[in-house]
Amino acid sequence: MKKEHLNRKINLADKYLHGDMSAEEQADFERCLKEDPELTEYLDIQKEIDEVILDREALDFAATLDEAYDAYKTKKQPVKRLRPVYRWTGIAAALLVFLGIGMLLRQQTADLPVSQLIVKKYYRPYEVPVNYRSAEGTVDATFRQAVEKYNNKEYSEAIRLFEQVLKEDNTRMDANLMSGLSNFETKHYKQADSSFRRIIKHRDNLYVQQAQWYLGFCFLMTHQDEKAIQLYRKIVEEQGYYSKKAEKILKKLKS
Repeated sequence: MKKEHLNRKINLADKYLHGDMSAEEQADFERCLKEDPELTEYLDIQKEIDEVILDREALDFAATLDEAYDAYKTKKQPVKRLRPVYRWTGIAAALLVFLGIGMLLRQQTADLPVSQLIVKKYYRPYEVPVNYRSAEGTVDATFRQAVEKYNNKEYSEAIRLFEQVLKEDNTRMDANLMSGLSNFETKHYKQADSSFRRIIKHRDNLYVQQAQWYLGFCFLMTHQDEKAIQLYRKIVEEQGYYSKKAEKILKKLKS
């Protein structure tokens, strides 16, 4: 029963961190965080797991963990008594290590290629500036409404509205970017690819770097690793905002 309870909290933390919750589930989870310190602790640990999950050593970590635990049981060393204030924290952490981390690493690495693990680690939804354009006309009003839908993770409705903006003015590179991102979030990678390429081909706009960065994720999610490598090399060479992250991704792809 305790194990099931623990696994449930681990899975909730994982879903929350990776955006797999509906808006209602996310709101419920955030309310629980305020009332449940244990859940907050699991969330913090899950964040740390995500930071190391792409390391090559992590692919063998589950086996190493099993060996370490077997060795620990064999030694049968007495466990030092914990002060009451830290007792549950220690127990929870130990349970998480021996019951949770091994399970999570197996689940998250066994079935995914390195390219998709890279997306899992480095992809973050684009953050739209808070004071983004005032609604000067009908098209701008539609765009702002679409951005609100995007921020609320209502991506299908956001796509519809961004496409409406582009029908009125197909030179809006901001709408192209946001439409591409919304399509990426709904796993419509071909449509996202087209939007990002349109921005890159246009060149004379402020969104080329973002389009290149997110196009790389489209390549990775559609198993086009060679194209991704070429694109990330270009990003590194141009020494733009994403160059350092692109360099790290290249190392992962070539290792």
